[in-house]
Amino acid sequence: MITNQSGTLILQDGTVLHYSKVLNMQATGFTSDGESGNEYTALGTRTRYGVCAVDPRVIPLKTNLYVVSAGGSWDYGYARAEDVGGAVKGYIIDLFFPSASTMNSFGRRACTVYVLD
Repeated sequence: MITNQSGTLILQDGTVLHYSKVLNMQATGFTSDGESGNEYTALGTRTRYGVCAVDPRVIPLKTNLYVVSAGGSWDYGYARAEDVGGAVKGYIIDLFFPSASTMNSFGRRACTVYVLD
């Protein structure tokens, strides 16, 4: 991945993304067990890979994002702010994972969030 000061992000496959803001955040994970009622987001959409929970004072709902590790060791990829969470305050982003084991192994990590145009 290559970034430049003009708000352009070039992915490894050559895809060019344009962003308006870069946020340094902490990423955590969530999943849905189908029984707890958290299989739907605050916007009423179904949870799925690519959905994230945010503090809407930091990132408005419906915002398209691209999420990578702060050091480049992992790449979550495209995400869309569709949910909020009780523990998601300030510069924390909660990323959806399809299984509890994947979510648990992810833990909490520093990340860079690109707010896409």
